[in-house]
Amino acid sequence: MQYLINVDRAKSLYLDEKGARCPNSKHKNDYFFIGGIEVYNHDKKQIVDFVRSFKSKLHPGETGSSWELKGAKSPSFADNSFDTAKDKWQLWATELAKNNINYKIYGSFIKLSEYKKQYPDATEKNVIKTAFLDVVERFTNYGCVESTNVHGYDKMLLPSNLYFDNVDNLQEDSILEAFQDHLSKYGFLAENFGIGSKLTLLDNNDFDLEDELLMQFVDMQIYVLTRFLRPVTRNKDTGRGEVLVKYQEYLDQLPKIKSGEIVLTTEELKDISEYYYRILPVLCDLQNRFHRFGSAKGVQITSLSLIADKVYDDFGIDAYHDLAHSNSSMTYLPNSKLFNILNSD
Repeated sequence: MQYLINVDRAKSLYLDEKGARCPNSKHKNDYFFIGGIEVYNHDKKQIVDFVRSFKSKLHPGETGSSWELKGAKSPSFADNSFDTAKDKWQLWATELAKNNINYKIYGSFIKLSEYKKQYPDATEKNVIKTAFLDVVERFTNYGCVESTNVHGYDKMLLPSNLYFDNVDNLQEDSILEAFQDHLSKYGFLAENFGIGSKLTLLDNNDFDLEDELLMQFVDMQIYVLTRFLRPVTRNKDTGRGEVLVKYQEYLDQLPKIKSGEIVLTTEELKDISEYYYRILPVLCDLQNRFHRFGSAKGVQITSLSLIADKVYDDFGIDAYHDLAHSNSSMTYLPNSKLFNILNSD
């Protein structure tokens, strides 16, 4: 087999984690997720400039290098109220809609209770390594290898590097071990062609560096993705800015509002519906960000997977339709097969 290496299309994969990771106790979230964005190296500047500009608009006068943009919370110098978080997400949605950013989403959900049934002796390290390897192998095996007939070559290889957000202790050990497993499995590609051959763990010392800004973009987008695909129930705490939970409550409550089971004032209904429409651009942006790599054994391979009673390689297709549903119908949450598996008790 002849390989053509296309350095002009070199890629990077930026990854972070969300959710619980211990399979040996019952969690209200009952999932673990590792995922992030794939970006061509020549497109990195676009995202860097976008995040840097957004931070300057969100908190004018604050030094970007000293604070981190995150989906779940506001920086220490800012008010952490619901209204503050609401303003952040509405501005994020507005800016996303104005910028055509080039990236794709990768990710692997592990349904912990199902994973525990399949692997009774599984540990936290097993969970982390399983999710990491699933994502990285999709990237290496599909995202960076393409069929081609250019000049008689069979495959086109796209050099790549991997980045993971700041981790320590068990997380760091697990990721580094998984990366070595990855190199062992894909040694020929990694050693000879630079496909997934380098891993950088970020240190969060300067939040205005290129890789740190890219990871902040990751945090915002996968926060939305995971909260939408795995809605969580939280305590009613008006002092915290769990804005996307409010959005999910709207989807859940609207049928009850229509039936009269829940009664809201006109002002309350106006406020929640207006907020819903203002953050819709975030979901619209995520909708078309999954790779579809082709079919294997009759199943579509995508860049988003679900590991439950088995590995579902095609979760990206479900996610696409779930997100499309959210854009057209606000009366109920999605009801797709893999959404229901991920959210089952």
